[in-house]
Amino acid sequence: MAANPANTLQQGLRTLFNRLWLLLIEPGNRIQNPDERGQVRLLSALTLPFIPAVLAMTQWQWLSESFRQFLALSAIALVFAYFLARFGRYQVGAIITTVVMSILPIHFLLSLEVFSVHSITLTLSWNAPALFVAYLFFGLRGIVITVAANLVGIGALPYLISDIDQSTIAYILFFHLVVACEILIAALVRQQQVKTANQQSLALKESEERYRDLFNATVEGIIVHEKGIVLDANPAFEEITGYTLSDLIGSQVALLFPEDERAAALAAQASTKTYQARGMRKDGTIYWFEARGQFHMYRGRTVRVASIQDVTERRQAEARQLELAIERQKVTVLQHFIGDMSHDLRTPLSVMKTSIYLLEKVVNDPGRFKQSLETLDAQTDQLQHIIEDLISMSRLDKADTSDYRFAWCDINKLIEEALGEQQTTALRKRIQLHFVPADGLPTILVDSSEFKKMIRHLVINGINFTPEKGTVTIRSAEAGRQLVIEISDTGVGIPALDLPLIFDRFYRADHARGTEGGTGLGLSIARKIAEAHGGSIEAESELNQGSTFRVRLPKPIAASQPASDPTQRR
Repeated sequence: MAANPANTLQQGLRTLFNRLWLLLIEPGNRIQNPDERGQVRLLSALTLPFIPAVLAMTQWQWLSESFRQFLALSAIALVFAYFLARFGRYQVGAIITTVVMSILPIHFLLSLEVFSVHSITLTLSWNAPALFVAYLFFGLRGIVITVAANLVGIGALPYLISDIDQSTIAYILFFHLVVACEILIAALVRQQQVKTANQQSLALKESEERYRDLFNATVEGIIVHEKGIVLDANPAFEEITGYTLSDLIGSQVALLFPEDERAAALAAQASTKTYQARGMRKDGTIYWFEARGQFHMYRGRTVRVASIQDVTERRQAEARQLELAIERQKVTVLQHFIGDMSHDLRTPLSVMKTSIYLLEKVVNDPGRFKQSLETLDAQTDQLQHIIEDLISMSRLDKADTSDYRFAWCDINKLIEEALGEQQTTALRKRIQLHFVPADGLPTILVDSSEFKKMIRHLVINGINFTPEKGTVTIRSAEAGRQLVIEISDTGVGIPALDLPLIFDRFYRADHARGTEGGTGLGLSIARKIAEAHGGSIEAESELNQGSTFRVRLPKPIAASQPASDPTQRR
């Protein structure tokens, strides 16, 4: 069937028109950005029809000569704006087009000699296209400037043309103000939408860049997994673990950890914090690694991307540094110990040596001979106490209470026995020992020997720091679920700077060291014994106001122990 010549001609004309239109509005290849190409097309399409319209108006003879000249200049400016847009400077072209559209109606009114409301209204309606162009190509600031300039120009007409009254302009200003408000609102909404779209685009771009950066890292190993199933890994991860990518993909993440740590390691992966754990290589060797991870979108799925570093050598170095620090601390403690013991052992040995020398000289004097023997006996006891304190501290350091013989005891009775053992020492310094027992205290499980040793050290501490004719007072009490023992003295007190250190081993103020000596372990031993009984010890003191040591022991639930089981070991 033969083609209809009319249809063929119509189709050919349509094709020619489309090609011509594309040739006129389609930008060159130098503009690659899709958004910029769209703006160029839009401005070209808006400017092209306006150019011949303006040129046609230059032929209207009823227009003034000056206005026709202005139209010719406007056409040249629009052609210039068109070519600027074609070369990518569409923003400058849009400014020129907006300025021409804004000035054209006002200049037309200035060229007229006779005015009517209809002519003024119709002429100034040409300002609306200028606002429309500004909305399409300018940002919010540019739109505001265009709107303000047009409103100012319209509002100035009654002052420029005396034949135009303000009531007419007021109506036109109101109309343009409504249009301007609509355009501004639309511009604000558009700006917010563009901002939201840019933020979303930026977030997506940053997410993709983070993933690429992590995966392209060569120092850290990177692994991607979803619900514990490995999806991907980088070469550095393969090098650290010894697994190949084919081994890893589809396998369980749990296989990368020792069996006894899998549950804890998988739980740590739910956090975004950096953590350290032990891993297991393909050959079964164990290593330490530091990992940090985040959840990301990966191929349309939410997965966890984790990076790891092998920190085995770092942990080994830290362990060696810790061992070295411990050894240095041991050396420091040993130096303090040797310094203290050199004095504490030298003093009684010197006294003993002197006493032996005197014994040889006073063998025929019974009184002086007896006094020398008593001195030797006292110094022997002092050496024995030093050795006992060292042994006690060594045993307590091991937190070993297997040798304790716990029994239900009346602590008031034990305190009285401990005080009785120290009466001689107190009388020698003319210090009074007072005991204020509380009535009705329940019996508690204690090792009587260790308990009395604790009381003895606290009482001796009070005696050593109390001047002659002073007083050391011991009180027992019940406070809630605890039994409290207070040892108070009227001594010199403890400086505030020294108070936190008094329970440290070998710590003693220089003025406390006397001829009787000591190990500097008494308060440390007392605290260890209190802790071995599940209790605690604390101290309060003011300089020159005395000191108070307070022992707190837990009160047992049962008030008595069955007669068939008088003692316990623990």
